[in-house]
Amino acid sequence: MSNMFSIKISMSTNGKQIMGSKILSFYSLDGAIDHFAFLEGFFDLLCAKENSDWGTALSNDALVNRFTDYVRAKVSPISFEEQWGRERIEKLKEGN
Repeated sequence: MSNMFSIKISMSTNGKQIMGSKILSFYSLDGAIDHFAFLEGFFDLLCAKENSDWGTALSNDALVNRFTDYVRAKVSPISFEEQWGRERIEKLKEGN
């Protein structure tokens, strides 16, 4: 039996759920943590004062770029060096 890790998103007021929830399930803890961190950071970005005009006629390219830059930075592939570290790669090259 494998463990499942879940993230639940819902809206509530005064402790009462007012909108249905979305549940995302993951087989690995790493996957759940990565997705949670992405969503948490995006929610923080959405709620930042400088982004309060999103989705309105007052939004501008700078605001849109803050959102797209965040997503691009999180989902873009990383290099082998970034993932494993330069020192570790050098050791592998040396055969250690």
